[in-house]
Amino acid sequence: MTTRHYIEISGLDPFTSYHYVVIIHVHNQTLPFETLLSFKTQPGQPSPPTNVRAITAGNNNIYVMWDAPRKPNGLIAGYRVYASTNGSDPTTMSTTARSVIFQNVQPGVWNIYVVAKVHGELDSNKSAIVHATSGVSTFTTHVTNSRTSAIVMWLHAPSTANKFIIQVTALGFSLSTPQRYEVKTAHAFNITRLMPASHYRCDVDAVDIS
Repeated sequence: MTTRHYIEISGLDPFTSYHYVVIIHVHNQTLPFETLLSFKTQPGQPSPPTNVRAITAGNNNIYVMWDAPRKPNGLIAGYRVYASTNGSDPTTMSTTARSVIFQNVQPGVWNIYVVAKVHGELDSNKSAIVHATSGVSTFTTHVTNSRTSAIVMWLHAPSTANKFIIQVTALGFSLSTPQRYEVKTAHAFNITRLMPASHYRCDVDAVDIS
């Protein structure tokens, strides 16, 4: 209640419609109100894009996908995707879609994140960083497994490869986070602490190919 002709309300959500009425009290009596009024708050900073994924397409292309922010707080004007490797300055791509393809990238492990932009030049914080490996080469892999571990071996890798990226994903679990390992020079790796009677996908990529 106030005796002024205005009031300031804080703690409202951005880009949200609110309805209100003005009730007048005169000499301990409440006059009836007639009109339901409304207003909409201004856009605010969006939350980061979610569920960012990066997939290597061929030897030197990276396909990046993501979902919209959970709280856009305005009309999303577009997205900017950042990708960097080996300490280089980020390569950026802007789009109004929710996917991009980085083409003809150099070999290496790429660090990728996405920023959402709302009309009015309001940028979100960056999304979670994901990784993708370019410059891979196809070669033969073999797995020998026990109850809770597996030995991964690979053959016919290019002689110029000096590092291998092993990614292990549990299948059948929607929230499963891939486990990632780096191996230098060796052509075998022992993966431990696996769940019994479970299915896994194992990918081996050769990187840093000169």
